[in-house]
Amino acid sequence: MDNEILFFVSSIGVFNALCIAMYLLFKFKAKNATLFLVLVLIFVSTRTGIACFYFFYKQIAPMLIQLGLIVHLLSAVCVYAYMTSAVKTHTKKGVHVAVVSLLVLLFSFFVPFSEFFSLWDHKIRFVIHGIVTAYLLLSWFYGIKLQVKTNKEYVKLLVLSAYSAVCISFAISLFTNYILGPVLYSVIVHLTILVYILNTSQSKKYVSKKIEDDTAQQLIQKVDELMRTQQLYKTSQLKIKDVAEELDITPHQLSQILNDNFHVSFSSYINKFRVADAKKLLVLEKKLTIEAIGKEAGFGSKTTFFKVFKIETGMTPKQYIKNHS
Repeated sequence: MDNEILFFVSSIGVFNALCIAMYLLFKFKAKNATLFLVLVLIFVSTRTGIACFYFFYKQIAPMLIQLGLIVHLLSAVCVYAYMTSAVKTHTKKGVHVAVVSLLVLLFSFFVPFSEFFSLWDHKIRFVIHGIVTAYLLLSWFYGIKLQVKTNKEYVKLLVLSAYSAVCISFAISLFTNYILGPVLYSVIVHLTILVYILNTSQSKKYVSKKIEDDTAQQLIQKVDELMRTQQLYKTSQLKIKDVAEELDITPHQLSQILNDNFHVSFSSYINKFRVADAKKLLVLEKKLTIEAIGKEAGFGSKTTFFKVFKIETGMTPKQYIKNHS
């Protein structure tokens, strides 16, 4: 009976974590930091499931032991990528995770646990734990640094705290009872959900308050930099949630900053970048038609391009070309 209760407590945590991962995957379509968070949940849940299997059946295939160590390492890599997703571009973080994953999988293929048991048991697993610790420390370094700088990393620090607690619980279980790791994982998953819900509910009470000018200025500088480097404005169907996800803030926060602090709508803000880009193209690109230049700059139609361009510059694209020829 006790074993059945432990199995239920452990498995419900794994199940709910995977449900959250699927929800995030389909809701945010694996964009930006969300993809790394989804991978973390999948990897840690896999490790927890293997631990449950080992505890209740007492026997386990060498391949599963090896898989448990691999996903443990990859989960730490993804946590690091998740925490530092605002430091560098999403693409570079994705490449980092892909390269590490490929190297780990290749090593596991050529040095399998079943044939090199002694090597894995006495050396490789300790190396893996060391690498995981290094990634964890780096994640905390960047997480605290970004929190101090922007004061907008609450969710990331919550995830990192939960992940760190899971790692500690599994480490303790090695010296006590191995089921402790899966049980505490289930507890940590549900506590994290509870803390997030309570914090979100509390935050809604203050949603109408104007964001401080210093904080708004820092964030708008990030948006400006994002537009210049990644040229998101060239996407004709760009939505405010797409930009907010890149910054790891909510669409409401971004809208509030633009409307309340800078008195401009999201569409007007984006169109300023599109018009600036179109002005350069109208002068430099002699082979492109005016309609093609509008599409290149991110406008969805010729009509919208002409209308917005005249509002911003006081002249039509043709007049602009004539004045700058």
